Order: sequence, then structure tokens, then C-alpha cells
Amino acid sequence: MSKFFKSFLLVLAISVSLFILLTSFNVFSQSKMTDIPNFKSRKFYVQKEILPDHSLYPVLMLFDRLRLSMADRERRIYLLVAYAKRRVFYASRLIEKEEAALAFSTFTKAQKYYNQALQEVKSLNDENTHDPAVEQLVFFVLEALDEHQEVVEENLNYFTDADNRVLKSLHEETTLLRDQLLQ
Repeated sequence: MSKFFKSFLLVLAISVSLFILLTSFNVFSQSKMTDIPNFKSRKFYVQKEILPDHSLYPVLMLFDRLRLSMADRERRIYLLVAYAKRRVFYASRLIEKEEAALAFSTFTKAQKYYNQALQEVKSLNDENTHDPAVEQLVFFVLEALDEHQEVVEENLNYFTDADNRVLKSLHEETTLLRDQLLQ
């Protein structure tokens, strides 16, 4: 490769990275979530994981969205469940850090990812009845959902009554989607 071409690729990579970073911060700054006090107090810290209170978290969410948009249907369902599981873990860590409001929003995002996975796996299952790969995917989603619900129930006492009503509403939607999938 020529030196010019290598330099061009480096400049292109840096430009794309800066564009993604600036776009993610712009999206975050325009988000309705900035009204929540904990979202205004993002921090920069060095740890193994980047939690939703970290200043670089919006960048990670941008990459998650990109991966979801480029994935095929089956891979997308696996990613939705993986992202939901990660958010459940993050919410638990935020509770440990006594950041209940941010933990609540993280739990609700996890629940929404599970609900989306349920909708998509139901659609895939309806189109491919008795396909062993799809049946395995259905089992995977349902098993992950059971684990999620246990964690949420363990942490309900950390949230306000209003928060618990929202979680209950999301859980009711999940139960309806689950029942539709199992029919």
C-alpha cells in the first residue's frame, strides 16, 4: 500500500470516529432523558464497564444501534437479548451506586428490548413454525426473560411507587407478548 493511501485511511478513520462521537453527543443532548437529573451529571471514570452514568455511554449506545440496524433478523433477536441482559446488569450496578432514577430508566430500557425481542421472535416463529433453530431462539428469549424478571423483582423496593407502576405496565405488556408467542 502506498504511504498516501495509508494516510488517507487514517484520516478517514479519524473523521468517521469524530463524526460518530459528535453525533452521539448531539443525539443525547436533544434527548428527553436530559431532563432526568442523573443524566445531567454524567461522569468520566475508569472501570471495566461503562455504565449509563458515564460520559462515553452515548457512544456505546450508538454502536449498539448500528449493530442492530445491520444485523439479520435472527442475529438481531440475539443482540436485543444481549443488550437487555447488559442493561439489567448495569441497572443492578447503578442500584449499588445508589442511583435509583438512572437504574430505573435502565431497567425500563432492558424491558423494552425484551419486548422487542419477543415481538420479533414471535414474527419469525409464525413464519417458520417447527423450525428447530427458531424454536431454540424462542427458548433463548424466554429463558433470558425469566432471569430478567427475577432481578427486577429483587430490586423493586429501590424504586418509587410511580416507577413500580411503570415497571408493572411493561411487565404486563411482556406477559401479553409472551402468551402470544406460546400460543
